Amino acid sequence: MSLLVSALAALALVECFRGVSAVMSFTAAAASDDADVVVTGVLAVVTSASSFTQASIQLVFIVDALRRVVGSAGQQRRKPGRTLVTFLLLANVSLLVVTVFEVERPENITIHSAVCGAMAWYIIERAAFPLAIFYRFQSVICLSIIWNSAYTLSRQK
Repeated sequence: MSLLVSALAALALVECFRGVSAVMSFTAAAASDDADVVVTGVLAVVTSASSFTQASIQLVFIVDALRRVVGSAGQQRRKPGRTLVTFLLLANVSLLVVTVFEVERPENITIHSAVCGAMAWYIIERAAFPLAIFYRFQSVICLSIIWNSAYTLSRQK
């Protein structure tokens, strides 16, 4: 659990840097009246914000769900919330696979590299890459534990 929280903190730092970089690029593009760069800047800001928001809400869900057990045999048969856990598990596996196999070249990242240079942004991305993989991997592990153990009948009463 603490590994997941520390991975989220690292992911927050990366997404914050991406967001600040996108806002700076967006501001520069708005001043130059380049419509394509403005749209790209807005999308980059929205992507960074939504990625961090999703990871934060998912962390709260995981922390809560790891502590839950079913209280009755009816809940054990119905398995409430199992479809959500299954969806999150598959989504995180998909994001993990995409993150592992994505290839970004410095020349393709124009919005972020315009702020700090192509090579500097490439180095920042490569340093943050293991943290994103680590967060998704930890999420997959925690969600699989929830999927496996949350629906066992509680013996404590």
